Amino acid sequence: MQGNTAKQDPASGLTGKQKKNNTAFLGTLEDTMFECFRLLVLIGGYIIIFSVLADFSSLIVSGFLPHSIIAGTFEITTGITLIMSDAGKLPVIIKGTAAAALCGFGGISALLQTSGVIRDSGLSLSKYTFHKVLCAAAGGAIFYFIYSFR
Repeated sequence: MQGNTAKQDPASGLTGKQKKNNTAFLGTLEDTMFECFRLLVLIGGYIIIFSVLADFSSLIVSGFLPHSIIAGTFEITTGITLIMSDAGKLPVIIKGTAAAALCGFGGISALLQTSGVIRDSGLSLSKYTFHKVLCAAAGGAIFYFIYSFR
């Protein structure tokens, strides 16, 4: 009868191969956790930076709608909140069209977040950006036409 010839560690009861597999698993788990933390900090950092830039855009651009659109181009949540507020007293069709277009684009913050996530994937950020601009145009146009014929 052949038995297991691998020596077990008396303290853990694991063989050398099992210890090596356990160490490899923990290393992979730690690498995955650090990558997740990196992405969380990256995404959160871009949101904060571009929210501040969106707020500062009011110093550069005058007028409610231009400021709201530029703010939304930086960071979508800030821009859409401004557009949909009652401060502008704009017709719903204008607000809705601008908000739909910004939803389609997502903002520069979202583009840079995506850039950080796809960095080593070989995917093209320029093609992604082009298609996000197309989505913005389509979203604005679709809202405008649907709202016009209601």
